[in-house]
Amino acid sequence: MNEHAVAFYIGKLPITWYGLLVTLGFTLATIFAYIEWRKKGYDNYKWGIIFTSGAVVSLFGARWWYLMFNPSDYQGFISIFWISSGRSILGSIFFVAAFFKFYTKYIDSEIEFRMIFSIIFPHMLLGQAIGRWGNFYNGDVYGLAMSNPNIWPSWIMDHMYYEGAYRHPLFLYEFFINMFGWVTINFIMKNIKWFKPGTHGSMYFIWYGITRSIMEPQRDPKFIMNLWGMKSSFVMAIVLTLIGVALFIYYQFYFEGYDYKFQFYYPWKLSYLKSLSLIWIKNIRNKVKRLELYENAKEKYNNNINSIDQKEVNEYINRKKRIY
Repeated sequence: MNEHAVAFYIGKLPITWYGLLVTLGFTLATIFAYIEWRKKGYDNYKWGIIFTSGAVVSLFGARWWYLMFNPSDYQGFISIFWISSGRSILGSIFFVAAFFKFYTKYIDSEIEFRMIFSIIFPHMLLGQAIGRWGNFYNGDVYGLAMSNPNIWPSWIMDHMYYEGAYRHPLFLYEFFINMFGWVTINFIMKNIKWFKPGTHGSMYFIWYGITRSIMEPQRDPKFIMNLWGMKSSFVMAIVLTLIGVALFIYYQFYFEGYDYKFQFYYPWKLSYLKSLSLIWIKNIRNKVKRLELYENAKEKYNNNINSIDQKEVNEYINRKKRIY
């Protein structure tokens, strides 16, 4: 197995690939979410508060969630604040969602939770996709042994060699799945007006929950969180999916509130997808209604003209002539 290029140096300063790529993914996801935030008309001040507080909750939530399911790693009170080891992305998701719900309900009620939910969470897929390449350089996200490692380039599989066998590059699978999900939710769903605010964040829960529930059983056992003999990370991925389905149904079909124009900032149209969502039926109905109004107004106008006596018209003209 080749030596992993875990870090590189700028002068004497070591820069880890994992930290660099996670930071890059987080930054890009933040930029896309911020652009969409501004397009919805929210101001920078509110974004600064939400972004800063959400980032802090994400870091510590990942750690606390990990300790909940790995109590043996608890090493005193100070260990709950360690963020350099022992973290869970599912913890970040649950804690941040709960924090945003609390924030929009009790701190800043001018912002709806479903708006933050649909703006911020789907862009997390981009950050998670890029961050998985950090796991590649660390060599710590791989799956079960594979019989034909030649389907992937050697520079990838050399990092996936462990205990005498080449392992499935789960980091790469998740990278492609997350990138596809990011494009699907943010560049397709958000251009279909049929989907209401809140459904896009719900779709993130569904997408990532299904992804994790598929990936977890394929991981090396030492990277699977267990509690009381149960694969807790797999179970929580299923729970995440079910929560996403419930929220999607609620926001799409049962939520009563103002429906914002939730068009994504990117100005391209997908008329064929809109036709699949039956929006074209509404457009045709509106055109028919406008045509009916026009025909009624035209008929009324003609009836009024025909009802005017020509004698009255002539008298009106003569009266004008006498005045001028």
